[in-house]
Amino acid sequence: MCTHSDESDEAAPGSSSLSQQPPKKQSTSSTKRFFRYVAKKFGKAYEPRYGYFPTDEKEDDRNAKLNPQATVIGVDVEPVRPRTATPRNCQFLLMDVTKDWSGVFPEGDEKGRGFDLIHVRMMGDLLANTDELMRSVHAHLNPGGWAEFTEWVVVIETPDRSCEGGAFMRWNRLLRQGLRRMGSSVYYPLMYKDRLLDAGFTNVAEVKNAAPNNACYPGKRMQRIGNRMVRNWLLVLDPVSVPVFHVLGWSQTALDLLLDEVKKEIVDTQNHSYTTLLTVYCQKPLVGGSLASSKIESIHS
Repeated sequence: MCTHSDESDEAAPGSSSLSQQPPKKQSTSSTKRFFRYVAKKFGKAYEPRYGYFPTDEKEDDRNAKLNPQATVIGVDVEPVRPRTATPRNCQFLLMDVTKDWSGVFPEGDEKGRGFDLIHVRMMGDLLANTDELMRSVHAHLNPGGWAEFTEWVVVIETPDRSCEGGAFMRWNRLLRQGLRRMGSSVYYPLMYKDRLLDAGFTNVAEVKNAAPNNACYPGKRMQRIGNRMVRNWLLVLDPVSVPVFHVLGWSQTALDLLLDEVKKEIVDTQNHSYTTLLTVYCQKPLVGGSLASSKIESIHS
């Protein structure tokens, strides 16, 4: 279970303690230049309005292959380049889903012109756009259709304390500090359930799954998940960390040294830890759609 904690700020290498002075607001121009650099290096998903998670290019056309009877549309802020031939029932669109969907997709209705399922994942912290996104999801689902939101709660838990005092836990603590300074939080997925209920969805359910961060736990399934988590961590650590540690005043050299230690700890199966994957799913009511829509509108008024 993830618990909220307010760790004291930790100073960047070579700087005075952040806890001894109020945070200074960064220059708007320098911040914009920095995010343009990060976006160029790691992709558009790193522009400030896209949160802090990298583009998930490996999703590709997997859902279309698993559901040949369905029409599957993949949407991202960057072009998706499938490694294999795209199935006929799959297409990809370049689009920011936090913007208005009108004119792009038909709205859902009793004739089934909308979507039966909308899956949203790894959006990063888009608190300012969450209500608009949920409004679009609701409007474009057919009555009785389902929506699913999947996000990581990036809090490293170590039940046996084997990771306490190590680089991985320190990185996670600093990540949370940096996100708070950016007006963000690793806990944003925990708000999805209440927001979806307020938006008029029904049958809202929340599922939490603990994923081991390496192959430290026995059993074929846990070993397989752990090995995949190692690959995931090694893939996302650098791009996720750069913008956040920049806000904390860390140099790239200091960050690289810390991440080298973090990566060593992640692959070491003597270190036992897990991260929580949160999935929230919900249904658009079969009846009362206009009432639900008006309730969503009231959120923005």
